[in-house]
Amino acid sequence: IQIPGLLRFQFVWRPIIGLRDADLRRVLRLLGPRLLTMLAIQLTFIVRDNLASRLESGAVSSLTYGWMIQQVPETIIGTALAVALLPTLSEHIARGDEESFRATMEKAARILFALTLPIAAIMALGIGPLLDFAFPGFGDTLLWVTRGYLIGLFGHSLKELTARSFYARQNALVPLVTASLNTALYIAIGVLMFRGFGAFGISLTDSVVFTLEAVLLLVLLNRRLLYPVRLDRFPWRVGLSVAFGAGAALAGLALGGSLHPLLGGSLALGLGGLAALPWILPEIKILLRL
Repeated sequence: IQIPGLLRFQFVWRPIIGLRDADLRRVLRLLGPRLLTMLAIQLTFIVRDNLASRLESGAVSSLTYGWMIQQVPETIIGTALAVALLPTLSEHIARGDEESFRATMEKAARILFALTLPIAAIMALGIGPLLDFAFPGFGDTLLWVTRGYLIGLFGHSLKELTARSFYARQNALVPLVTASLNTALYIAIGVLMFRGFGAFGISLTDSVVFTLEAVLLLVLLNRRLLYPVRLDRFPWRVGLSVAFGAGAALAGLALGGSLHPLLGGSLALGLGGLAALPWILPEIKILLRL
């Protein structure tokens, strides 16, 4: 994919590591903390599996599957939007345009809020039959674990955005510090939650700590901005989107109760999505223009 662009700009590759180059040294200074941040994130998975291994058989697999299911909307919405906006945010910072940086962050946060909350509610209520079809034998454990993860869908998505806002400012130390705090908090809360709530407690711990990290990153970012990124301007329509979407998903479950689980679950999710969509069309239009 990149070859046409390289040919167009007459790129010449030389196998040299130019440590004297100031730009390369700056990249390495950013790369080191980023690698340690990834290490801290991976440690949470080790902690998760360690705690789950002390529970009933199937807990580790339930948490793995529940995480993967939550990651589908999180990756499509949160990660994709944050990755796509990183060059734009970096350009705003390079030009010293703090207002455009703030405005872009607010629009992105509004989009994440409007999309992730209805999706989380609809999936939490309507995905049961699909889980029974795709993962037979896990029962309610997988369903509740998935719901625990979905509670943090907005927090996970917001964390993707706020972390990259610091990378756009060429600051990789703050995300490293917050990721390290995340891991420590994950251990502390997870040890308490898994004893009382089992695998659901572990997935709920994940949602809590990653949401707290996202909020902390936003607070630290706002301390560096002349005008803060505000999250108190979310439209009331999102609440209606959640309510109508959740109600339609429950109706779909009732209507599809006698159908094959694949059809019944798809009906619940489809009706929920259709009922939620009209209320968040303005945010979808913003997404298309962003």
